Amino acid sequence: MTKNEIIALAEKGLTSSVMGYEGDKRSGGYVGQYDLGLSFMGGASSFVDESKNGIQYSMNIANLGIAAVDRVLALHPGSMTIPDEITNAAGVAAAAIVTDGTIIATVDAVVVCSGKPKPIKQLQAFVNRNPTRFTGLKMLVNNSDQFEEELYVKKLSPFKNMEDQTINPSAFKNSNQTDDKRVEIPLEDFQLDDQTVVVFTLKAGRSVTFTFFAGAIANSAGELNAKAVLARANMQRTY
Repeated sequence: MTKNEIIALAEKGLTSSVMGYEGDKRSGGYVGQYDLGLSFMGGASSFVDESKNGIQYSMNIANLGIAAVDRVLALHPGSMTIPDEITNAAGVAAAAIVTDGTIIATVDAVVVCSGKPKPIKQLQAFVNRNPTRFTGLKMLVNNSDQFEEELYVKKLSPFKNMEDQTINPSAFKNSNQTDDKRVEIPLEDFQLDDQTVVVFTLKAGRSVTFTFFAGAIANSAGELNAKAVLARANMQRTY
């Protein structure tokens, strides 16, 4: 939300203490527009047009070497910091957690990762503190057989077992497309945070680039600043 949009709230006499803001009531209920706790970037302003955000993040992961073997990797570790924690919490034995640089280094077998536009570690830290929804995922691979490997989304809770989500990239291949090394996957209610672990198997000799398209972000730091801007605008109106 821009400074001008925040000031517009004050001019309309809106507050963030009600569930349905005036701007949202016109559409019949809450849609997230003008919610100071949420960030919609790019062309998006609410959950209605969330897919217009246009903000993306890419990870490239390569499983290389003449002795390479299939590897189970944690694409996102949630609050876990080592593979053993993921095994204990999510029940999946991951060989390594995806982060910047070489994450597996053995003789003639390495797994190398990189992120763009910022380091992977920075993304992981950000979404753990600021839960982020993603509306789409594009995958590029060097061999189409990698699409047969599913992504497992594990939700974690200390109180009960949560329902898992499975994403099968091969199900989204278009039989009419000429490029068999690209898949575009629409995502619904896909969120990365400290309570979510995502794991997948990267086949030997394969490389994959995941490009995630961000949606709404629950940004507490941004909320504090937005409230200060709104308060300042209200004070200027009052005095």
